[in-house]
Amino acid sequence: MQPGVDTNVIKLKIEYKVKESKTPMLIHNDMGVRVYIMLKKAGNDFNKYPICISKMDNSSNITELCESSNQENDMVTSICNDGIADFETMQLSIGELVEPLCVLGSGSCDGVISDPCNKYVEIDQVYKNKATLKSVMENYAIENRFQYRTVRSNAISKSGMLRIRAFNTDPTCPLKDKVYSQKHATSMLIGGIVKPKLVNHKRKYTPSDIRSDVKIYLGVDVNYSLAWRAKEKALISLRGTITASYNKLPAYLYIMDITYPGSHISLKKMDKNESFVVCLKNKTCSCGKFQYKEIPCEHVWAVLKRKSLVANGYCSDLYKPKTILKIYEIPIYPLPDVAEWVIPEYIMYDEVRPPKFKRPPGRPKNKPR
Repeated sequence: MQPGVDTNVIKLKIEYKVKESKTPMLIHNDMGVRVYIMLKKAGNDFNKYPICISKMDNSSNITELCESSNQENDMVTSICNDGIADFETMQLSIGELVEPLCVLGSGSCDGVISDPCNKYVEIDQVYKNKATLKSVMENYAIENRFQYRTVRSNAISKSGMLRIRAFNTDPTCPLKDKVYSQKHATSMLIGGIVKPKLVNHKRKYTPSDIRSDVKIYLGVDVNYSLAWRAKEKALISLRGTITASYNKLPAYLYIMDITYPGSHISLKKMDKNESFVVCLKNKTCSCGKFQYKEIPCEHVWAVLKRKSLVANGYCSDLYKPKTILKIYEIPIYPLPDVAEWVIPEYIMYDEVRPPKFKRPPGRPKNKPR
């Protein structure tokens, strides 16, 4: 089913009904769509998971949900499957009618650009923050095969937004760079060019391959270290840094606790050179985890491995496959989309650092050449 609407003007709200739950499941993103498709494929009943798609005007007040209408001036048009007659009516909160900002697709109207993938750069464009403008300029430089440098950048009246006041599209490289056959290519430029080839993490793309591709596409000879740095910067651009990933943990755990109250993860730092006593007959361990969780802890696993024993007899029935299947018969609500997260300031200010680790020198011994 393809509603065929402009998402810049019309907002889609997709929900489907689960028999075991009175509250309909809201699809937030592509992952939710894939989960719904898997549920439909797994079930034999065509009407088991009825779906409701509501088309809502972004600049209009919403007063009803899932009621089909043939009038042209209605604010809500719903598309429902057969068998959704028992879908419970939900009441939506009516928001304030505000004038939306202009969505910049071509840079031809005044507004604030928040898309880091914007491909149109013009004078008097206003960007949300410095990171957005930096990302746009990096992509623009890679696409047009040139290097640039920032002379000065100041926010507009301390608002954090930046405006492009001067932009010269004509080449300004000196004559010697145009005459000499050997041009310079920075690791940032090369990394942006080879970044699409590193999207698949299973693909083996070595610095030697980067040197060959740069020679073909740019006609420039680069050394091995420059190709290595270009690959590292491309990976950071795709996956981010380890520190940034750890800093996202407080917000994720906060949303996890709101969605599933009581689901805490407790970590305890243990002293070194500490010994534990394990009794397999009584199913106890001096650390207390074995008798509390009713599943072998790391100390029990060490004993079972040393004695060559099977762990099935030391696990509770709660961890058996049949019990797990019964637990997951109830509907599980996925976390909301990241764009809809409302994180308190004290959570955002929490700093989580990665563990201290220093890579030993030399090639790893376990990996062959």
